[in-house]
Amino acid sequence: MLFRSQGTLVRLNAALAGLKFTPTTGFAGSASIGTTYEDLAIAQTTTATTAVSVVVPASKPTIKIEAPKLGTLGKAVAFEILATDTNATARTAAYQFSISFGDGTPIKTVTSKSPLVFTHVFARAGTYTVAAIARDEYGHTSAVVSVTIRIVSLLPAALSSATAPAWTSGTAAGDGANAATTFAFAVNFQGDFADELIPWTAVSAALEFLSE
Repeated sequence: MLFRSQGTLVRLNAALAGLKFTPTTGFAGSASIGTTYEDLAIAQTTTATTAVSVVVPASKPTIKIEAPKLGTLGKAVAFEILATDTNATARTAAYQFSISFGDGTPIKTVTSKSPLVFTHVFARAGTYTVAAIARDEYGHTSAVVSVTIRIVSLLPAALSSATAPAWTSGTAAGDGANAATTFAFAVNFQGDFADELIPWTAVSAALEFLSE
């Protein structure tokens, strides 16, 4: 970077007093700042150089991805990335997040403070691994973190097959016209998701009715 200023000595000193040196993200090591002064009246030039040592503070970001395990094809799926850092200053500053959705779309890069909230629409049904990494303001990166999400075509409009409820146990208790009787039963069924058959787990419940 080159900075030029012309004027009286008071003006030049005021301009130099406001200069700030900001190294690029991730830079560490030696740098220098050079100043050249020229007296236009007598054509005299003087140069001075100041050495600067850039030390990057210790820091280590970590992230966590919050996402549903199941999503619907063609609909926006919400994600949230939570980031923190061992360095207190970096913890509250912005991070650069890089996100891969595992579906062939370009890697998404976003600069934001934590948490980062965003959505993504998957174009095909299937199981995808969504991975992310974060870089803090000092250029240090987190480990890659990933989650798995399953994208299905639609929720089932109807059952493709089902078995009739089967009584598994039950005993009558009490007597009289309004004795309460409790039975337990189990049902097994599957739902058809157009391009894939997703099994449902067995469910059980209790049925109570009044005997006549």
